[in-house]
Amino acid sequence: MSFDSVYEITTHLNDVKKQHLVEYFSGDSLNSRWAFTSLVGAGNTTGAMADEVNGGYKITTSVSSSAQGALAFGGSSGVIKPFSPTGSVFIMKFKPTTTSSSAWSPLAGFCTHADILGTGREYALLNNSTISAKIIASCTSSGGGFKSANTTVDSTNTDEMLWKIEMKSSTIDYSINGVFSNTISGHGLVEGLTPNVSARSDGTGVFPTVNVQYVECYNT
Repeated sequence: MSFDSVYEITTHLNDVKKQHLVEYFSGDSLNSRWAFTSLVGAGNTTGAMADEVNGGYKITTSVSSSAQGALAFGGSSGVIKPFSPTGSVFIMKFKPTTTSSSAWSPLAGFCTHADILGTGREYALLNNSTISAKIIASCTSSGGGFKSANTTVDSTNTDEMLWKIEMKSSTIDYSINGVFSNTISGHGLVEGLTPNVSARSDGTGVFPTVNVQYVECYNT
């Protein structure tokens, strides 16, 4: 059997393909759909393609307390939000390089803004911070408020990891390294979402970094 296009191999022509992003973060420059923003730290937080084996895109925080760098579909002045709060998936492969209790390496998932921790944000995230012994799943919305739950995976390592967040009509499912970890119910998110990968320091003298190797997002 032959096909006229790759699309026809997996999708019937009567079906309209929904928004689907695949990003490998390879080459010497960032795809123009993405924007890196140094949110705190006097502009010293950096992001760049890494000249390393499987380095991907590397976010490095500055020396300042609460320094944060974010990668999203747009910056502080506004982001593009093509993904549904009630029917979409976020997948990311990355390597953290910091395990300090004063570092979030990374804080990543779906958000309505580049600045994840600002007021009035809606988000669904996983947080690799050793403040907790486990990776933390969390969400916040105008309707559902803030909710969080510990996952089943330790946060005290620097191994490569694969995260998956599934947005559903009233629940969010979180998986780590291919294993289901937890669900948050009654999330209440209503706004469109952008993928967001952030690294943040909550203490001076700690410089968390994260190498983002792959991101996939799609509407279901």
